[in-house]
Order: sequence, then C-alpha cells, then structure tokens
Amino acid sequence: MKATNGKRRVVVTGMAINTPIGDELETFYQSLVAGRSAISKWKFFDSSRVYSKVGGDLSDYDWKAKLAEVVSRTPEEIGKRLRKIVNKAPFSTRISLLSAADAYLDSGLNGGQDPYSVGVVVGGHNLHNNLIYDNTMTFTEEPEFINGQLALLALDTDHAASVGEVLGFHGPVHTVGGACASFNVALRNAIDEIRYHGQDLFFVVGAPLDFSPVDLHAMAIMGAISYQSFNDAPERASRPYDKD
Repeated sequence: MKATNGKRRVVVTGMAINTPIGDELETFYQSLVAGRSAISKWKFFDSSRVYSKVGGDLSDYDWKAKLAEVVSRTPEEIGKRLRKIVNKAPFSTRISLLSAADAYLDSGLNGGQDPYSVGVVVGGHNLHNNLIYDNTMTFTEEPEFINGQLALLALDTDHAASVGEVLGFHGPVHTVGGACASFNVALRNAIDEIRYHGQDLFFVVGAPLDFSPVDLHAMAIMGAISYQSFNDAPERASRPYDKD
C-alpha cells in the first residue's frame, strides 16, 4: 500500500493470495466464479482422535515450484534472500514470504524506495502452533531432537522480520492480532502508518495460521467450528452467512 499526493490518500498497489483453490489472483478469481470449494478433509495430521475432520488444508502445496516461479521474476538480490530464508522457514512463514514476494512483483515496485520509509505488518497471532506441537511431541521422546531454532522461528515477530528481510524493508516491522479479523486490523494499522507516521509504503500480510490438532479439537469441543455436519461432504462445509 502507499499514499498518493495531497491528503495522503492510501491506495493498494499490489496483491497476492494463496489458498487451496489458487495461489495466483486470476486462478483464485476463476475458482470463485466457478464455485469451487477450498475445504477438504484434513491431510496434515491423523484426525482419528480429533473431532475436526475438514478445513482449508495447504499441507500438500508445492511451495518449491512456487518459489522457483517467483524467483524467476524477482530482482536477483531479493531472489537470493527469498531462497535462503524460505528453505529454512516454518510452514506459515514460508507461505507468507512467497505471497509477499508475489505482491511485491504485482505492485510494480522498482526497488528505488528508501528502505527505511517502507514497513511491514503481519496480521495474526499464535501462527506457529503446529510447529510448537510437533516439537513438543519430539521433546517428550528425545529433547535433543527438537528444532534448535524453535525459540526464534516460533515467534510471530520472526514471521514479520523475515518478510522485511527478504524484501529489504527496514521501516517499522511488527505484528498485530485480532483473531479472525487480524488482517483488517493490520490494514488499519498500515493506513495509520502511512497517514500519520511518515511511511511511504506498507506491506500488509494476512498470515496463514498453522493449526495444531489440539487447537482444532479444542475449537470443536467449544462449538467454535462445525464438526458433525460435513465430514462426509467437506466441499459443502464453507457456507458464509448460513444461519445454521
């Protein structure tokens, strides 16, 4: 996002997306028009002991193909940093990095910006619960085998810092949270940064949340997600504005 001249009117200059029904804007749009559902059975864990059986699963996403495609269109220095950080990043950070680079390209930026006048805000919190869960399970078996960088990689702030590092932006870099409304909160934050705090551009990232099986089971128990109606027909489970 950036401000235009005059009264600091803020405009969106580039976008990107990653969903089970498309990781490009046009592909995603065509999937929506065709009525395709992004909901399927969970694949990233054994759901036999978990009430939640269906959701928006990206665990079989071919991120390596997306990385190669994005790097082929990206300025060399950004591409080098992207390859280096994506290969070591946890799932949620990896998806955000690829989307951020895609949005950078869509924005038409030419790399001539003052890096200290461009910031990054990531909308979301507790983004790496499955990473923490997996390492907790490993710890119970053999403490020495956990990810040695867990204390850093599991932080939401590292998520935001990774985006700033890849794109070379050194303005304010932070996270904000508001549960399912986190991206809206991040959007408001970016507008305020541009209008009132001297930033020329701001990158807003709606981060994917890497749920753990425990999260999903707990939400099902408390009634926050449906778990009985669509287990056999997950494509019917996404029903915006359905009173039931």
